[in-house]
Amino acid sequence: MPQSVKLLFMPLERESEFIAVSTPILLKIEGKAPFDVYIKRATNTFTKIFQQDGLLEKKRINDYKEREINSLFVRQDDYKKYMIYVEKIADNFLQDPNSASSAEYTNVIKELADLSMYEIYFEMNVDSVSISHATNTVKGCVDLLAKDKRSMMRLMKLVSSHQYIMNHSVSTSIFSLLLAHADQIKSQKNLVAVGLGAILHDIGMNKLTFDPEECEDLTPLEWREVKEHPQLGKKMLDSLEVVSPEVKSIVLEHHEQPNGLGYPNGLRDKEIYYLAKIVAIADTFTSLVKKRPFRPAFAPLDAIRVMLEDKGKFDIELLKKFASLFVHVK
Repeated sequence: MPQSVKLLFMPLERESEFIAVSTPILLKIEGKAPFDVYIKRATNTFTKIFQQDGLLEKKRINDYKEREINSLFVRQDDYKKYMIYVEKIADNFLQDPNSASSAEYTNVIKELADLSMYEIYFEMNVDSVSISHATNTVKGCVDLLAKDKRSMMRLMKLVSSHQYIMNHSVSTSIFSLLLAHADQIKSQKNLVAVGLGAILHDIGMNKLTFDPEECEDLTPLEWREVKEHPQLGKKMLDSLEVVSPEVKSIVLEHHEQPNGLGYPNGLRDKEIYYLAKIVAIADTFTSLVKKRPFRPAFAPLDAIRVMLEDKGKFDIELLKKFASLFVHVK
């Protein structure tokens, strides 16, 4: 991918070489600071507040938190060091979800989502490590869904400031899980598959030679290229044994339509993998409710109306269940 396109997929809050990190995570780091920490004073203006190997003052961090400064910054070169602590904290929480409050758990899952999106969409490392991080993000979301459904909305709010590809992938995963829950899907295996498939559904976009988010109207050549992204995404996952066949089917089939007008294979109705139908609905809804360069965002109920009017594009029973999350549907 050309460098100019790659940067458009940068999923994190980032200015120059600085990346935002979470003050609640910093509060859990014991001992000396493992990296320099900065505070943002103005656009592209940062001041170092903690020196590497110096004391990481918890009281000072709490003071920032009380002033509603929820993000401090590290240099990009130090971001992976920071994420080592995110992984450790997330592993502890995943082993015992009740060991943390919903707010603490939500914050850690958001940071884990940042890590997986950074690896997959910016570094373009789709391997067993990045898939493991994405899988743990989904498992955390499943725990949140069981623990406190409102936490899912808080998680979505935390990623709302991120650039489109990060925001879209995580939001699609959350809405897919909410729809799966409304559809009475209880199996942990299926919930993880639908959540992970949603996070990975657009990885084939990494292979495009242009950024479709900047285009109001695609040329026939560009449209042909976009329609290849499900196959490109599945191909990226084919050699990874850690990715289940169910997830690969979701990535391949999330643009198929019951009316046979979808792509890449023009499948119809029951030929389409069921969990892919769930992700298709969440994917379209998430796109509609986000502002795009060429149109304003749809209100949620307007997005639902548009989708209901698009006859044959979605599984109608699943779409009604999704709509019922927002409004009573007869």
